[in-house]
Amino acid sequence: MSRRAIAALAAAAIAITGTALGWNWYRGALRPVAGPGETTIVHIPSGSGAAQIAEDLQSAGLIRDARAFRIMLGFTGLGDRLQAGHYELAPTMSAREVAEKIASG
Repeated sequence: MSRRAIAALAAAAIAITGTALGWNWYRGALRPVAGPGETTIVHIPSGSGAAQIAEDLQSAGLIRDARAFRIMLGFTGLGDRLQAGHYELAPTMSAREVAEKIASG
């Protein structure tokens, strides 16, 4: 086997491993933060962008990772539908459930 073929196989293996690790991180980051817990009332001010909302939700302990939340918003199209208001959220909700609730108003 030539060096070029070995290098191509090594690059493919690294890419596949990186993709698998990234997917594993992403799925884990979108899981609920905790088991049964208290609900929290969160205020989303008018004009808040997805990045600020994600940071606020992570600070409140309602999502695991603001970056993964923003990625999910982009994949699902929910980022353009987030609405200002007061929301009752719980750490038992997945990041997707949190986003859908905020998008539904």
